[in-house]
Order: sequence, then structure tokens, then C-alpha cells
Amino acid sequence: ETEANLKEKHSKLEEAQQSIENLSSTATAKESDMSQQLTDLQTNLKETTEESNQRQAKLDETSETLETTKATLATTATTLAEKVAELETTGTNLSEKTEECSKLTENLAAKTEESNQRQEMLDETTSTLEATKATLGETEAN
Repeated sequence: ETEANLKEKHSKLEEAQQSIENLSSTATAKESDMSQQLTDLQTNLKETTEESNQRQAKLDETSETLETTKATLATTATTLAEKVAELETTGTNLSEKTEECSKLTENLAAKTEESNQRQEMLDETTSTLEATKATLGETEAN
């Protein structure tokens, strides 16, 4: 009975040892699998972090470009406002000069008319003088 008892205990011990080996093998496989998953997650985290850093760098660059563009637009708006003011002044000056030219043109037309009338009077006087000379010449000849 003792021998049978011992054999049974030995058999149970072998089963327990086999069960421990199986559990140990399963645990080792799970540990290896979890280690691989951890490595994959760390790699994924590293890649995601690098991508995030690249996106942040691009975002920073875009923000900087946007700020530069805003400053340029503000300067351009100021310059345009100055140019508009200059154009308004130029337009006012041009209107004044146009009005002045109109008055000068009217004055020139009046002076031209006056000059033409004087020329007509001079022509009539010259014609009268020529006629008078001719008459005097005939009178002297008689």
C-alpha cells in the first residue's frame, strides 16, 4: 500500500511538475508576447511623438508666417491709406488746375475774339487808308 501510495504521489508529483512546466511555458510565451506588444507600443509612441513634433514645428512655422503676413498686410493697409490720401489730394489739385485751365481757356477765347475784332478794325483802317491814299494820289494828279 505504501508503494502504491508512493507511486500515486509520484504520479501526482509528475503531473504537478508537468502542469508547472506547461504554466511556465505559457507564462514565458505570454511574457514574450506582452514584451513584443510593449516594444510595439513604445515604437508606435516614438513614431507618434515624432509626427506630433513635426506637426507642431509646421504649426509654429505656419503661425510665424501668419504673423509676418499680418504685419505685411498692416503695413500695406497703411501704405494704401497714405496713397489714397495722396490721390485725394492730387484729385483736388487736379480739379483746381482744371478749373484754372477752364478759366484761362475762356480768357484766351475772349482775348482771341478781341484780337480778331482789332484785326478786323485794323484791316478796315488799312483798307480805308489805302483808299484815301489812292484818292489823294488821284487828287494830286488832277
